[in-house]
Amino acid sequence: MSTKRNRVPELQRQLLVAGIKHPNGRLRFAKGSAETLATTYAALLSLQRKKLIEPEKPADPAMMTWKVTKAGKAVVAEKPVAGRGSKTGAAGA
Repeated sequence: MSTKRNRVPELQRQLLVAGIKHPNGRLRFAKGSAETLATTYAALLSLQRKKLIEPEKPADPAMMTWKVTKAGKAVVAEKPVAGRGSKTGAAGA
């Protein structure tokens, strides 16, 4: 059951991957984008509640910045493979 808890929706996973690929593991969005990208902003807040990203004080007050946490990196590393069985591969045949 704990594995299911660590799973995140695809949009949130993509945001984590983008943050990890960005220098210093950060996600940056203009504050004005919260209105136009409401779904993305909601996903960011959800990741923040799950402690997969943490907010930072940006140098530019017009930007919102989050850093991907170790827990966020771990969730991306545990990416489940669709259509596969358990960790052992094929079930006993």
